[in-house]
Amino acid sequence: MEDSLVIVPDGKLSECINTCLTPYGLTLPADCDLDFAGRLGRVIEVLHDATQYAKGDLLNQMRDRWGELYSQYLTCSADRQYMWVADRVSPEIRPLSPSYSHSRAVAGLDVDQQVYWLGRAKAEVLSVHDLEALIKEAAGKEPGVRHDWEAARAYTASKIGQVWTLEYQQEVDLLLGAI
Repeated sequence: MEDSLVIVPDGKLSECINTCLTPYGLTLPADCDLDFAGRLGRVIEVLHDATQYAKGDLLNQMRDRWGELYSQYLTCSADRQYMWVADRVSPEIRPLSPSYSHSRAVAGLDVDQQVYWLGRAKAEVLSVHDLEALIKEAAGKEPGVRHDWEAARAYTASKIGQVWTLEYQQEVDLLLGAI
């Protein structure tokens, strides 16, 4: 299965999505043939897999283009996480990932480690929980055990008087083993 969305030149697919897809479900039009329904299914698969990355990419690009004005478009608490994962896991690496959640699990690692762990997760069909446990084990940390409180306190203290940013929180999360 290919990883990109094919745009239908006749516009029928776009018209179908506009008329049969709502936030609450989908109803196929009466004149829809099987091939068309199959293409629509592929669109839904791509959208499902791409939504979190796409929202993170969009918000990151809005931030880069319009500065803090973008923040008025943050609509849920997960938006900052989507931004962080999209920023840390490049589009070139994402196809290695079995899911967005797997990408989230490796987002705090360097690129070489991301490639290694995502490749392993895909090859061994690892759950996100198992992947996170293996990463923490490899780093010498027990899963779920927080580490380096002193470094986290020192880092936090160095930011007193500044606006707390997502990047600051992510650094503290890394120090505490939360990511």
